[in-house]
Amino acid sequence: MRQPASGRRGFTVALVLLAGGGLVTVVAAGQVWVEARGAAGAQAAVLAPVLTGSWPGSALHPWLAPVGWVLTAAAVGLVAVRGWPRRLLGLLLVLLAIAAAAAVLLGRYSGPDDEICQGVTGQPCGTAGTAVSITHSPWWALALTGLLLAAAGAVVTMLASGRWPSMGTRYERAARSRPATGARGAWDALDRGEDPTWQDDDPRSGPAGS
Repeated sequence: MRQPASGRRGFTVALVLLAGGGLVTVVAAGQVWVEARGAAGAQAAVLAPVLTGSWPGSALHPWLAPVGWVLTAAAVGLVAVRGWPRRLLGLLLVLLAIAAAAAVLLGRYSGPDDEICQGVTGQPCGTAGTAVSITHSPWWALALTGLLLAAAGAVVTMLASGRWPSMGTRYERAARSRPATGARGAWDALDRGEDPTWQDDDPRSGPAGS
């Protein structure tokens, strides 16, 4: 009796990790990740920050927000599928989340600094007569955390979904186990294509005509 409860807990954990991680990723992608201040020409000699620019995560990684929405929507997919399709979905989500997390991490430490410098001064980084100061906000780390949470939910799906209850079949089985008694029970039996009249007779007798 404890295995179904454990399965429901695992199912809930996977849903929360996937949906929560995906939403965290979407929110982080819309925030400013990089701010730059720079100067060109004679002003660069005194580091006068007369030029500024900012870049949200969605500008640095245009695919990040769509990946977050896919991970969030996958939580609904877990409810809709069962068996080996659910495990396959978990595997695909693991690969997607890990690949996205690796890209975010690499972009943080080997990001397009030249593009940022050109966006501020119109020149690549290190160009003589230019000075640029680049500041990274912690939003990239929040996006990375969201992707790793979603990856954890996908791993749970891939490894433990075989013990999860099948929602639709469980409800159908519970409905069939209830006897068709009373007016509501009779209507429920008719909806299932059964004849409820024999249940009002002597229990020792079968349906009419037997």
